[in-house]
Amino acid sequence: MLLNKDAFDELASRLDEFEEGRSSFWRDEQEVFAFDDNSFSGVGPLGTFSQSSGLVPAIAHFLLQLPFRLYGLRFTHFLSISRAARAVTRKQMRQYDLDLLRHVLTLAFLRSRLGPKISKGPICIIGDGYANMVSVILATLPDSKVILVNLHKTLLVDLICLQTGFPEIDYALVRSESELDEALASGIRIVAVCANDASILREKPLALSINIESMMEMDPPAIANYFDILRSAPGAHATFYCCNQESKRYSDEGTSNFHEYPWHGDDQIIVDGVCPWTKLRYGNTVPFYSRRRPDLHRLVDLKTTG
Repeated sequence: MLLNKDAFDELASRLDEFEEGRSSFWRDEQEVFAFDDNSFSGVGPLGTFSQSSGLVPAIAHFLLQLPFRLYGLRFTHFLSISRAARAVTRKQMRQYDLDLLRHVLTLAFLRSRLGPKISKGPICIIGDGYANMVSVILATLPDSKVILVNLHKTLLVDLICLQTGFPEIDYALVRSESELDEALASGIRIVAVCANDASILREKPLALSINIESMMEMDPPAIANYFDILRSAPGAHATFYCCNQESKRYSDEGTSNFHEYPWHGDDQIIVDGVCPWTKLRYGNTVPFYSRRRPDLHRLVDLKTTG
């Protein structure tokens, strides 16, 4: 496995490598991608990463987030996760924006539903815009270990964000099953995996896997491959949280449909329905709030094949 700067340099050298799971949508969106050790541009629609650090924008975000924050109070860990997320944004010189708040709400929801189980093994994040979910996990679950799977360019953005938010935490890039086993047995808390290498996760025990708003931009075969990997886990079930739009035409190649993901009749559904914190968004012009087509989310124990 490669650590820290060596991992970053290796990933940077693979940016032009062909990726099986990269749809034409992502090929077009990241055509002008550029980066250095501390910054990036042309990343595509990963969400928002506002680098305005002024007091006025911070106050505006906080006030406009009140409906979301009031909803979050129903979750025991919401306030502590939110405080930790704000501390991370200060290190990253960014605003605590709505995208990050949605990840805070998601983790608070998952902890309320899963309890201590969420810390009983590695947590796998499949796709993560600006490392938002990884950040809130690292900041609030001190014994956690995160496996982050992403496309090359997006994974590089994730690592830049994690370097600034958690400079004290080492990270590793793994390219084989043996390297993954070595990383999981070590004290490394951030394990990066290129999407092309996702098969090395087969038969690995994971406490939880998470996908938020990225499967809806994958080709159906790529989605099916991730489900196959998750279902190969040891034990009777593999816990998975999935939050995506019900239907999205991601490119000229086709449409992604949440209900057509390879769910199974023997899966044990814990929560299934509309994700409450994706119904609304805000902007900087009157009337500030607007409705959006909400995502569907499902927390499920997938029936495994092992």
